[in-house]
Amino acid sequence: MAKLQSPNLIADFTYHNNCPFLSNCSYSMSGAYANVGNSTATGANVKFTFYSQPDDTGQVLCATTYILGDVSAQSVATLSSVSCDGSSSTQTQSATYQFAWG
Repeated sequence: MAKLQSPNLIADFTYHNNCPFLSNCSYSMSGAYANVGNSTATGANVKFTFYSQPDDTGQVLCATTYILGDVSAQSVATLSSVSCDGSSSTQTQSATYQFAWG
């Protein structure tokens, strides 16, 4: 019950590779997120981490944090694209996200 009374951010994000020939890759995430809790997630952000292997393993290719701001209770929003510039020509095979606020 306490979890529903506090902010509770969930998401459905998809990662994308952009690897030009003979250049470093960049990675991006897009999708939707929601606060299914009953209070605002104040000063919220989401950290994206891109990995070289499936199942969030291997080398971390890139990580970036995107500031969402205040996310109202019982709200849904879309994230068109958040990019992260890598330093190799390796495509990402998996990615994670982690919300923080407060």
